[in-house]
Amino acid sequence: MRQKKFEILLVEDNDSDALMVERVLGQIGLLSKYMRVKDGAEAIDFLFARGKYNRRDRNSFPKLILLDLNLPYIHGQQVLENIRRNEKTSDIPVIILTVFDYEDETKALEKLGINNYINKPIDEEKFRKAVSEIELYWYFFGTPPTIIASK
Repeated sequence: MRQKKFEILLVEDNDSDALMVERVLGQIGLLSKYMRVKDGAEAIDFLFARGKYNRRDRNSFPKLILLDLNLPYIHGQQVLENIRRNEKTSDIPVIILTVFDYEDETKALEKLGINNYINKPIDEEKFRKAVSEIELYWYFFGTPPTIIASK
């Protein structure tokens, strides 16, 4: 039985993909600390307590961000840039969810720092493994994992 849970922010505009993520998070016992936003602008507002999230605790951040790249309003890469530029969010682990071939975006994403990526349609087992690895790191070390790009 898990003793520590951590907050997960899902930035995903596709309802089918979000439902699959919710199902897997439920299976591994992490659904209770989950929040979904549907576009890049909302993600930035949530993270930095702006707009409709201005009453959110400005010092509380998710322990993991699952980030789609092809988002309405603000592209996922710009969201990632905002996350990495802010000292309060720069070390939050980010798993990219993308329909694009990772090789097409490798240089830009590696430069910004990602922890992992999952191609869509999402393979449930790969997704479960990626989230579990980060969760175990948090559990045992109590700090975020080093930001590295996975290949």
